[in-house]
Amino acid sequence: MIDMKFPDDRELVTLSRILSLKVFGVFPDIPFSFNSRLKRVLGRLVYLKAAGRYKPLRIEIASSIYANEELLKGTILHELSHYYLMINGRDFSHSSQDFKKLSSELGFDIRVPAKVESSRGSENS
Repeated sequence: MIDMKFPDDRELVTLSRILSLKVFGVFPDIPFSFNSRLKRVLGRLVYLKAAGRYKPLRIEIASSIYANEELLKGTILHELSHYYLMINGRDFSHSSQDFKKLSSELGFDIRVPAKVESSRGSENS
């Protein structure tokens, strides 16, 4: 039998908390989980919009990137950026100046590097 290591949500939560505290200085109040069904995106912030207000529900990360630590950390930071902009009442869309500035400051690209796009056909949400 092949001994394979599968994504563990607890490890994702721990890594996400560490990154959030290090980069944003606060503890994220949102659930994290791996999602094996994510094929076209590497991660997503799931939220509700009602009466013009946004409510973040969870952050999901594609389980396919579990073994790539650099890509995993970048994707977590990307999704946390959406989250923190949202909860602070700022424009959290990819095209917003707030998001572009934050992504530049944190050193992640809005889009996935070409080598990942060509092999996976995906991009961050």
